[in-house]
Amino acid sequence: MKNRALMTALLCSCAAMAGAQQTGGLEATLDVSQSVDWNDNPDLEAGDADGELTARTGLTFGLSSVTERERLLLRIGADLEFGDRDPLDENTGITDPELRLLYDRTARNAAFNFGLTYRESEVSDSIIQDLLTNQDLIIDNGTRRDTQLTFGLDLGTEAPVGLSLSGFVRDRSFSDTTNPDLFGVDDRGLEATARFRIDPRITATLGVNWRDFDADGEETDRLTTGFAAGLQLAVTQRLNLGLSLGRDRVEIDEFVGGVPVSRVENGTSVGITADLDMPNGSARADLQSNIEENGRRTTFRLGRAIALRGGDLSFSAGLVDSEDLDMAPLFGVSYSHELQRGSLSVSLRQDPGTSTDSEEVVNTRFSVNYSERINSISSWNAGLSLRDVSFLNDALSEDSRRIDLNASYRRDLTRDWDLVSGVRYSRVVSDDEADRSSNSVFLSIERRFSFRP
Repeated sequence: MKNRALMTALLCSCAAMAGAQQTGGLEATLDVSQSVDWNDNPDLEAGDADGELTARTGLTFGLSSVTERERLLLRIGADLEFGDRDPLDENTGITDPELRLLYDRTARNAAFNFGLTYRESEVSDSIIQDLLTNQDLIIDNGTRRDTQLTFGLDLGTEAPVGLSLSGFVRDRSFSDTTNPDLFGVDDRGLEATARFRIDPRITATLGVNWRDFDADGEETDRLTTGFAAGLQLAVTQRLNLGLSLGRDRVEIDEFVGGVPVSRVENGTSVGITADLDMPNGSARADLQSNIEENGRRTTFRLGRAIALRGGDLSFSAGLVDSEDLDMAPLFGVSYSHELQRGSLSVSLRQDPGTSTDSEEVVNTRFSVNYSERINSISSWNAGLSLRDVSFLNDALSEDSRRIDLNASYRRDLTRDWDLVSGVRYSRVVSDDEADRSSNSVFLSIERRFSFRP
């Protein structure tokens, strides 16, 4: 489900707030930091740029309560920033306000979850990654605001008949920008699925979905509706099959050459999955053929997950084929390993998607992170992340990519205060714009206060 992907991202961003607190009761935290940062190109401009020395004070309040059946996670924060380039710069003052709220509760035969996020950031610093658009790779001055609300309700989790409801609302807006490719996006959707357990080995499903996507700058509106019936079959104790058959309809209203155009894409959707449990992991095959705004999109993947000593490895390979466009490969790798004094993780994921101007793209995300404890009071870590957007129609020539490198060193100054220093490098490459890059060095002291209200 789309809502599950959104909720997973929110869970990952808030999980650190819960920490090891699994015994219940409210716990409040206050993170305080004071940092100095030098950046030779803070706005990621093309060509020569003026460097800036920035002093930043960060305050973040957190509240968590985790019990066996209920979880509440709240995070509110902002920075107070002062730069030396221009005392009257609009970015001087309170910057990057953020709010994250997650609540979920499980009962014997039901479950409920709710999530809310709000974030403001400078466009040049924004690398929020999702499958909504390629706007994350467009560089400009100004401010970006992201708001997201998700919810899920699951009834009859242990009953012969059950019902799942989920939904999301996402809003993205920009202010003080000049690039016409940066425009507001409204996206909302609902999904309902009924489950019927025919016997312990067979479960039937019947689902409906609705999604309304509106891109202001392109004056594009896409309304997607669909329904599907499915079967989950436990063929053996190790092999499970999933089958689905449905109907999709996409209504598109857009402007082409300044002329309003309306069109409809509709057709049959098919899904086939096979999961096989193996002694050291699992294997999976997945075939999906659905109707999207540009016609039929078919994806096929083969995957394997392996449990290793001290870590996990999973990998996949597949193809995506879109109507009247080039076929493209899809690869995925995930590896994590706990070392004697640290950890290593590697991730590669490719997914098909649609840009805000209704073009077929493949989104690629690659990341590497390594951390190591030097001794009882110090540690270091390094990371690399790559985001690439490739258009399946080669004639568009708008492919773009962003790479971010970072390395940092942390040391306990006292029992309560930590010293953190590091370097960062960012580079953006685009087929239709000049390359741009920035280097920065930072030094900060940090402390976390915690107490029980």
